[in-house]
Amino acid sequence: MHLGLKAKDYGNCVVAQNFDGTLTVERADPRILISAELLNIVRNLDRVDWMHPGVALVGDVLTIDGSNQTVVYRIGEKVPDRYAYYAEWPD
Repeated sequence: MHLGLKAKDYGNCVVAQNFDGTLTVERADPRILISAELLNIVRNLDRVDWMHPGVALVGDVLTIDGSNQTVVYRIGEKVPDRYAYYAEWPD
């Protein structure tokens, strides 16, 4: 998936929770590195009270349903020497 790209070639996904409980996607770059810790939290949603229902991980697809847009990332390989995974928009 990463095809020789370096960590600096990956951007950010920034999501804010609004006062009314909705999510706003403030930034969603096409390629990101996502922490394994965050993926584990999303995988165990039934055990985490504070996780928003607009965030879901089904198989290797992470979906963030914001009030302004929906973002989908396909989770790829583990990043060597980091506790993170490559993720990018599906084709």
